[in-house]
Amino acid sequence: MARCSRRRRLARTPLSAAAQKGIARLETARVDYMHGLSSAEKKDRLSRMSYKDFLLNVVKVPPDVIPFYQTRTHGLYGIGIDAVGALECWAYRYPGFDGMNLDPVANGRMSFTAKGDATPKPSYNFHFPDGNASIARLLVRALRPDVLPGTTAHDSVLAKVDYAKLDRAGSPVRIRLSSTVARVRHVGPLSSAKELEVAYGREKKVYAVRAKGVVLACWNSMIPYLCPELPDPQKDALQGARHQRRDVAGDVSRRRAPGDADRDWRLQPDAGGSRRSDHRADDSNAVRARTARARPASRRSRRSPDDDVCDVRAEYSRSDGSNPERWRFRSRARH
Repeated sequence: MARCSRRRRLARTPLSAAAQKGIARLETARVDYMHGLSSAEKKDRLSRMSYKDFLLNVVKVPPDVIPFYQTRTHGLYGIGIDAVGALECWAYRYPGFDGMNLDPVANGRMSFTAKGDATPKPSYNFHFPDGNASIARLLVRALRPDVLPGTTAHDSVLAKVDYAKLDRAGSPVRIRLSSTVARVRHVGPLSSAKELEVAYGREKKVYAVRAKGVVLACWNSMIPYLCPELPDPQKDALQGARHQRRDVAGDVSRRRAPGDADRDWRLQPDAGGSRRSDHRADDSNAVRARTARARPASRRSRRSPDDDVCDVRAEYSRSDGSNPERWRFRSRARH
């Protein structure tokens, strides 16, 4: 029934008949494409080829199938399946591996994240009912144990935060809610400044504090606007950083997919000066394939009454116990 439903959905797409048949076979067939090899030998071979090459040369899907999957790895790697190893994709349960009888053990030629997904886990992983809000609550407890009672991750879920204590004078650490930082600058000439001034808005008023040092732990693209004194190269680097490009961080200008000794995968500068991947997939086919592919609906995280802890944007901690007026400043973006 599921196979018939999949074929009916594919039949409604603008994909070619060959592509539809190839996708249906890839998604449903249980075939050992490396029959006669041990699990370790199969993994070694998979680690030396890209997922694209695995599909074309091992599974032997029609070339029209590739645009349908080309961008599937973008969300995690920021690059296409022509530059991600087949063994990595096995760890993330991509189609094509169901019948290959690979044992569920990570391989040394896998990335750290893929190893984690390939490693067997207990049947249940602990999840906080309010999502990442509990992480923020535990951080608050580590800084101010008197604000959130309890000692374990379990008892933090139902514990009530005493918001009145967060910003109490005389505390070694003060956490100030609803305080949005608008500017960070040196006090005096940049070359000889000993302090910094942090201006923030709260309840329609602007306040300023001074600090020996400032840590801007907020969204990196906003830092050049908050601190315009930064050198231009650092501003460009902060504004050009992308989460999806962490695997090509640094000044990498060329990368080869595993097993692609005869073909380069390059990062080319675009019109804006940043680097982009040079994909060779047929763009029109890729657009049609992405349009035709069903995507799961986004899920909203549940919020608890104590989610306001996530709104902590300015955290003040005493850097010199003898001088309560001297603070270090930290800021982070709201989640």
